[in-house]
Amino acid sequence: MTKILPFAVIRIAWKYYKSNKFIQADRHICGERDACMKAQNLTISIPYKGCDKNCPYCVSMMTGYDQCNRHLMKKQLPKVLTLARMAGISSVLLSGKGEPLLNLPDVQNFISEFREFPVELQTNGLLLTKEFDKGNHGMMLDLCHRGLNVLAFSLDTPEELALCKPVFAYAAKLGIVLRVTWNVSDLMPADIEFDTLVDACLAAGARQMTLRHLTVPKHVDVSKGKAKEASQWIEQHHCHDLYARLTMEMADKRKVLLRRLPYGAEVFDYKGLSVTCFDYCVQDNTNTLDIRSLIFAEDGHVYTAWNSRASLLF
Repeated sequence: MTKILPFAVIRIAWKYYKSNKFIQADRHICGERDACMKAQNLTISIPYKGCDKNCPYCVSMMTGYDQCNRHLMKKQLPKVLTLARMAGISSVLLSGKGEPLLNLPDVQNFISEFREFPVELQTNGLLLTKEFDKGNHGMMLDLCHRGLNVLAFSLDTPEELALCKPVFAYAAKLGIVLRVTWNVSDLMPADIEFDTLVDACLAAGARQMTLRHLTVPKHVDVSKGKAKEASQWIEQHHCHDLYARLTMEMADKRKVLLRRLPYGAEVFDYKGLSVTCFDYCVQDNTNTLDIRSLIFAEDGHVYTAWNSRASLLF
């Protein structure tokens, strides 16, 4: 008995040491356990393979593009998954500096890797619509089988939404939730009303709708090149005025508050459609440990802001 006891004590002490070591590492990333960083979602920036829309207000033109480090992304993946669990995320968003579906293999891979969470894909819808026009439903079916839950279309006009209706109808049959994010600018008719946008979403079979305020991200240099062009376009095309009018119309509607999100946004039930609005294009920064997004960038690092390399966690 006297020979076994020292070994048992050493083993217990070693387990305690390892546990304490890992706790210290957790605190370095997230803060004290009692004040651990919380995030609404994990946003994964799909490695850039171009974009097929060329939006004049492109946020990526203003925030810049990352150098892809595929090896580091693969290496960091288990740690990102652990951090997502620790932060209590409710969903994973697949987005990017360009159109994610132009890099279909990475989209497929990340949906599979994070299928334990509700997974949302953000897209301009052009590639999916072209595939459907050819009678090809294979891409949508594959994404669904891998674990896609929400398909969010970033659109500028009701006419764009009308072109997506076949895609919406098929996705709905597969049980995928459809969201329309309206990029509010004068690309829309000058007299467009909030109810017009809501009714267009309902007619297409969407379940959720977001009004997106086109803004120039903070703390970025927009004094030259494409960044200057995009920022000037936003200022010149009445994005702020139209957004203010539409959100005022939204505020006047009889609707039911469904939930208030930690970072300030409110979600309402209006005509059976889930509606909300965001006053900014990208997450610039956060002053609390309760944030909207953890951002897994294509350089292989995790950040809390799109426009600050200093916001990295690891």
